[in-house]
Amino acid sequence: MEENDVRQPKNSLELLRWLVFEPLLLKEYSDTIEGRKARLRAMALPMLWIALGSFLIYLFSMALIAGLDLPARFPGQFKPEVVQAWSKSSGANLLFLFHYSILGFQIVLAGGFAVFLAFGLAFGLAKGLAQCFVVGLVGGLAIGLMGGLAVGLAFGLSFGLSFGLAFGLAFGLAFESTFGLAFGLAFGLAGVLVGGLAFGLAVDSTFGLAFGLAYLSAWLLFYFRICFYPYYAIAGFFVKPTLSHNPHHRDGVIYFPLRGMRMRFQKEAYEAPETGWEFSRFLFRWRPFQKQLALYVSLASWAGTWRGNRCVSSAFKNFPKIEKDDASIEDTLSLINLSRQVISLPTSDWQPQIETTRLALLDVEQESNARLRVQYFNIFREELDKLYDLSLRQPREWGQYFVKALELWQKTADTKLRDLELEAAAEEPIVANIYRGGEKLRPTDKELFLGRDELRDNFKKRVVTATSMPLFFIQGQRRVGKSSLIAFLPTILDRGFRVVSYDMQEHPGITLPALLLKIRERIHETLRIPSEAPQQLEPEYTDWLEAWHSFRTDLEGIAGREDAKIVLAIDEYEELHKILKTNPEAGERLLAAMRSWSQSQNKVVFLFAGAEFFTDLREPNWGEFFVQAERLYVDYLGREDAFQLIRLAGLHYPPDLLERMFQDTQGHPCWLQIICRDIVTMVNKTGRTSRAVTEADYEAALNRILTDRDDQVMRNFWHQFCQKWGLKDTARQVLRGETPTDERALLMLEDHRFIVREAGAWRMRAPIFEGWLRRYQAT
Repeated sequence: MEENDVRQPKNSLELLRWLVFEPLLLKEYSDTIEGRKARLRAMALPMLWIALGSFLIYLFSMALIAGLDLPARFPGQFKPEVVQAWSKSSGANLLFLFHYSILGFQIVLAGGFAVFLAFGLAFGLAKGLAQCFVVGLVGGLAIGLMGGLAVGLAFGLSFGLSFGLAFGLAFGLAFESTFGLAFGLAFGLAGVLVGGLAFGLAVDSTFGLAFGLAYLSAWLLFYFRICFYPYYAIAGFFVKPTLSHNPHHRDGVIYFPLRGMRMRFQKEAYEAPETGWEFSRFLFRWRPFQKQLALYVSLASWAGTWRGNRCVSSAFKNFPKIEKDDASIEDTLSLINLSRQVISLPTSDWQPQIETTRLALLDVEQESNARLRVQYFNIFREELDKLYDLSLRQPREWGQYFVKALELWQKTADTKLRDLELEAAAEEPIVANIYRGGEKLRPTDKELFLGRDELRDNFKKRVVTATSMPLFFIQGQRRVGKSSLIAFLPTILDRGFRVVSYDMQEHPGITLPALLLKIRERIHETLRIPSEAPQQLEPEYTDWLEAWHSFRTDLEGIAGREDAKIVLAIDEYEELHKILKTNPEAGERLLAAMRSWSQSQNKVVFLFAGAEFFTDLREPNWGEFFVQAERLYVDYLGREDAFQLIRLAGLHYPPDLLERMFQDTQGHPCWLQIICRDIVTMVNKTGRTSRAVTEADYEAALNRILTDRDDQVMRNFWHQFCQKWGLKDTARQVLRGETPTDERALLMLEDHRFIVREAGAWRMRAPIFEGWLRRYQAT
């Protein structure tokens, strides 16, 4: 069965089979039938089968009574005219019983159809169900009391079948509700037992007790399908059930767990995850009583996926969140929820640790430097051990499979770590290459993060002493360390701060309400707080101010519970401006609301990071709303910090060469790391015994940058910054030593610290800028 297909019954017998075994199929088929006439036509043939089945049961009952000579054995339990007419011929007795009660059978059969049609089609679900219950009960009592054993047994069986099947079918097709199916079918089929066994045998003083016990037992027997369980148990003894062949594929109304099935299915799903996925999807879609089994099989399939994809970060990706809502599975088809299923939830720290471990392994996979891969793999190995220890504390019903998988991961990780160490030793025999190629630094790169102590101290001092929370703006050229500063904030601030960072480039083209939802999710993930944010945007949530109000309310609640100040850092905030620019008026209202709230509380710090000033952004104009914003400027490294960065790898640089490297780059951290990385690579490849760096080594590394047309730092400056603001002509004038004629362009280049004034003339601040521009862009 495909998930989105609505199947049509092949014939009326299949429709009846759906009534008994596939209530969801019957309901979905019912949804496709419009109008009462169409529903009556759909019910016509199945009703004929019900009538035929009832008649056959009736004949069988008569034959049973006549064959066992019951009136002769129990004369006191039969009407006098029945006993008087009894003979020694079973055939004659059968004919007598048939003629004696055929009229009553027809009346009852017709009455059964009339009851469900009259009340089922005329009234709503609740009213129709209640009245059918009363009428059916009164009818059954009347039949049992007036008919004795001969009439009660025959009528009970036939009336129970006709009424139960007809009632369930009517509610299934007429009301589009599986509630009527389960209750009606159980109520009617219970009459199969009760009609004769209770009413026929209990017409004396014990009638009430016998009726109550018999009817309750029969109702439970059929409502919860207990009569099928022995068959499934016996069949499973001879043919072991598998994920592909088991009773759940044939019967959609199995209320209670089948003994031993869950463990068998989980083991198979662990060994064959794809089959487990397929079966769990089938259960979630078509078997509402088996959501517990579906989830457990799904978890075993996840563990099997981990088992088959060891030390691969994608194995952890998209792991489902097991929320509180999954813990209690309500049986949507049941009237009395005796089959309530409880799912054992993981501890609150287990799923976040899965994501932490995935990110640690992703760092390894994305790193090209062999020595750094070893460093990151050791971090991943520590996180893997934490995940294993946490898995040992999860509920054994499903946690045991993750423990098995992670034990294999640990063995594979040990082998892979040894291989990486051998690879690093062969690739870097002289010195480890610790430098990054311009990418954002991580807290694990703490030795490379230099020269930001003053920024940290200024930030902490302003926040701690503020009565109302200021808004901070981290500004600086691209590739100078703004994103790295945000990444290091959790480690350089004390325990009084909780940092939540969000890079606007993660979801390009996103709408503002969707963006606020993503940031809410990040806040909850970082602070490890269960999220109640909607998974999909509601219509009213698409209004920007409504979205902001919902976001602010959630954030206020979190801030009130936290004992630390929350720093919400938005990197590449220019991308947010692009969203606001699509509706400037709404953008202005949003910025005003953000400013007002920021100034009215002292628990949440807004921190925006980008290359452009607030005053550069118009429509809406950020500068008008955040005049009092605290600006933290991230500049190049100073001389001492630059020298320390160059010497980190342990190579020996002559003092003159150190000074030249600083003067050429002016301490630009990205260029310094690229140059140092190339120098370390050259030293390791030459196999020299000395760690001394020569002028020729530096010249070769510098030439790589100056001859790289696609150098990212240069392209950011020339093709993005200068192109966007119309600064290229002014930059060319500076390169030619001319006096710039565009005061606006000159001021922007100076404010962003790309040019400096020296001896009455303007020049590029970093000579390495000038060398690349003269080669590729100057005219």
